[in-house]
Amino acid sequence: MGFLDELREQLAKAFEYAREKGELGARMARLRLEINRLQRDREAMFARLGRTYHANPADSAALEPLQREIDRLTENLRDRESVLVQLRQPQPQVLPPQTSSED
Repeated sequence: MGFLDELREQLAKAFEYAREKGELGARMARLRLEINRLQRDREAMFARLGRTYHANPADSAALEPLQREIDRLTENLRDRESVLVQLRQPQPQVLPPQTSSED
């Protein structure tokens, strides 16, 4: 294999690595945005739950849909956070065996 072929192969690997890292960074950024949105939505639901409770403490039927929505948002938030943690874990790199260029 000539010098230019090796150089081209190394550059192709470097570009592929950079592309993969860029895609990973973009996916993590989207997840962080989604986590922030879910947190805001959940906080708004807690505020709504509090207002509903203080308006009529005896009406527990009005609180149940809000509690279910908070539970749903919390579960979605946990799911997204666990995916983000998994993406942050270093991925094992599989490198091709080095070939000697003694030709």
